[in-house]
Amino acid sequence: MADKPSYKELEKRVKVLEAEAGELKRAMDSMQESEEYYCRLVDTMNDGVCIQDKDGKIIYISDNACDMLGYSKDEFIGHAAIDFLDDANQKILQKEIARRRKGKGGRYELEATRKDGQKLRLLMSAQPIFDDQGRYKGSFGVFTDITDRKRMEEQVITAKARLEHLLIVSPAVIYTCEPGGDYPATFISENVKTQLDYEPDEFMKPKFWIEHIHPEDKVRIIDQLQGLFEGGYHIHEYRFRHKDGTYRWMRDEMRLVRDAKGKPLEIVGYWVDITDRKNAENKLAESEAVLKIQADELKEVNSALRVLLKQRDKDKAELEEKVFLNVRELVMPHVEKLKKMISDAKQKAYLNILESNLNEIVSPFAHRLSMKYSALTPTEIQMAFLIRDGKTTKEIADLLNLSHRTVESHRQSIRMKMGIRNRRANLRSHLLSV
Repeated sequence: MADKPSYKELEKRVKVLEAEAGELKRAMDSMQESEEYYCRLVDTMNDGVCIQDKDGKIIYISDNACDMLGYSKDEFIGHAAIDFLDDANQKILQKEIARRRKGKGGRYELEATRKDGQKLRLLMSAQPIFDDQGRYKGSFGVFTDITDRKRMEEQVITAKARLEHLLIVSPAVIYTCEPGGDYPATFISENVKTQLDYEPDEFMKPKFWIEHIHPEDKVRIIDQLQGLFEGGYHIHEYRFRHKDGTYRWMRDEMRLVRDAKGKPLEIVGYWVDITDRKNAENKLAESEAVLKIQADELKEVNSALRVLLKQRDKDKAELEEKVFLNVRELVMPHVEKLKKMISDAKQKAYLNILESNLNEIVSPFAHRLSMKYSALTPTEIQMAFLIRDGKTTKEIADLLNLSHRTVESHRQSIRMKMGIRNRRANLRSHLLSV
């Protein structure tokens, strides 16, 4: 039988056990403190944290993960994560769990549904957990809500697609180029191929753009580019060589972009083919030149016509004067002789009428009278001549072989047609004023 330990040995063993117990308690307190620190750390993260067992059931989930998905911890604990996903996303998670069982972690995306029905896009990062014997015990996962980021990415993709479409269908060629040197392009839209038949990459070559500007425009454009660094904005119109060798007119609108320190960063701009407009302007200028020549010629023709009309009026006056002189000198003397030779009163009256009519031929009175009073009959015009010459009603009746009443009737008709019927105006005086 073994000897019983002495009191001192027992006391010594008790002290050792007490020391070991103290160490164990301190280790347990430290572990509890670390666990509390870890939990506080996890709960203050923006990301959600979840631990699953080997069967895929949730055994731990962080507070912010619950807030993210709208469920309480009690609604998660003991339930499989797959139960909170639709069919399409369940297949994705099943595939990832199968990979974890083989010891493979990784990142993937899932679409989860909040308790209120809102869809969330989650970025998952999971790692498998194994025991000392290498048996699969579950997984540890961290997930981030990337819904807003995915929405922004989709908006960027949509905007990019829209911009690419606009660049294709736009009549303007969009470009960026280095600010200075040989001005090589850093970007140019694909529709440059349609406009000028060059590949976009060709514009990336130094001097390519400058060398294809029409020689007559090149110096002016280079000077204007230097001015761009002062004003920051400029519009140019110049001719650019098409790949087929012809030149096309371009309207180039460019702006200088500077960085935060004011240093030139790049030139951005666009150009539009204005060849048709320029051709139309040239044709219009040519047409205006032709019209100006024609207007000058017409002006000369009008001047010539005015000279001709003036000459015609002069010739007319000379002709009238010649007729007047011929009648007065060649005809009227013989009329005067006949008047002296004829004694019969009636023949003398007819001779007087002949004399009066000859006078009217060389006088503008008859023309003015017929133009101003076109309603007068030939008899009334003849009678107006006699009245103007001072013939009485009786004399007119004898000369025209009319009755006294008929002459008076014609006189009243003449007054009415001349608008002096109800006026106290002398008919002969009025006829003399015509």
